Amino acid sequence: MNKQLKMIRLSQIRLEISFRENEKDLGLKLSIQREGLKVPLIVEEESKNHYVLVEGYRRYFALEYLNIEYAECIVENPTSENERILKRLGLELQSKKKTSYQMERMIFSLLQNGYDAKTIASYCSVTKATISKYIHGAGVNPDWIRRGEEANVGRHVFTAIHKLDIDIDIKEIIVDQYIKKTITKTTVEAIKKATNEKAFQDIPKEKIQDCIERIMMHQSLNNKVVKEIVNEISLQSVYKKENHLFMYKLSFQSLTKVQTILNLRHFTDYLTEYQKKQLLLAINKLLHTLNPPSKWTEFSEDGKPDEADNNFKH
Repeated sequence: MNKQLKMIRLSQIRLEISFRENEKDLGLKLSIQREGLKVPLIVEEESKNHYVLVEGYRRYFALEYLNIEYAECIVENPTSENERILKRLGLELQSKKKTSYQMERMIFSLLQNGYDAKTIASYCSVTKATISKYIHGAGVNPDWIRRGEEANVGRHVFTAIHKLDIDIDIKEIIVDQYIKKTITKTTVEAIKKATNEKAFQDIPKEKIQDCIERIMMHQSLNNKVVKEIVNEISLQSVYKKENHLFMYKLSFQSLTKVQTILNLRHFTDYLTEYQKKQLLLAINKLLHTLNPPSKWTEFSEDGKPDEADNNFKH
């Protein structure tokens, strides 16, 4: 039997997929109510007056909600349940209307029934890498996935969190913040960058949570900021030449910036006495921290480093 267009009673169509309430599209209901069904459902004829729905579940539920008895359908030859999943998956990977959670369930169902990533990709006309992206999520805590789907946040971020080389307790903190939408995919990517930093390996176990929380609280998460946080916390705990050099360069750049600001005439000329006092107190604290020579005459005029400092040039 070739494909044919036919008006079919909804009660004659069997469903294979259960939908959550939050997946039923109110906007689609309003659209169908105003303009009618624009895209037919796709069904397979199992026997006379008995069909199974292949594609168009949201449209089906919208029609049902509106008490519309008949729907225009494209009727196809009967296939197997796995072949119908492949049809749905192929359509959804092209249209991207379903969530990653739904597509992942379809892919895992096919894998459990003997298909591999290459075969699924071939049927769906996508790359193997596209299918593998979903397969890489195997092993992620099912409770994370359940909560994430309910909160309507992206699925693949949980895979990234799962693969972080940190304690599970800290992963749970990241997951909670992500589900609450106080952090985003970008934040998780920054955390991943941090854990890949060499300096991160020098951070004691009890300080790792502090490091991750600092990154989550920060508004600007470019690579420079992430490196600053990691190297600072690492250097609080242990001396490493590379970390020390990084922080030396950072502090020198910061002081150079302060000097540039103080050289602005319209800045210094309009400082109040109170503002000058606050700046001088801050500079004085910095000098005491650096423990300068008791006599400034002992300080090198040209600022050239000693031989021992050759490796620490800015």
